Amino acid sequence: MSSLRSLASALIGDAARLHSATGSAGEEPDRVYGAVLCRADSAGANYRRRRGALGAIDGDGHSPCALHSDVTVYSELYHLRFSDRNFLANFKNAPKWADVKLWFLSDC
Repeated sequence: MSSLRSLASALIGDAARLHSATGSAGEEPDRVYGAVLCRADSAGANYRRRRGALGAIDGDGHSPCALHSDVTVYSELYHLRFSDRNFLANFKNAPKWADVKLWFLSDC
């Protein structure tokens, strides 16, 4: 779990400046790979949102993502993906599991 936390913090920090980042952390069998892609008009102020999304994959035991080793989080402003497999070397646009959250807005 510490590999995931350290990689996620590094990637989200880099993405706050560069709008995207990829990398890996840890040693086998706990090695984790990740990618963060942010919309070009997102700003550093959205950093808190990305950190909040990390809570969804942090493995605190209460998150639906905690039961999966290949997780992608989609948002309007960013996409996060973390996996125990090196998807960066053989990139495919097909995670094994995706959690879809629909946000409904009240009538304006």
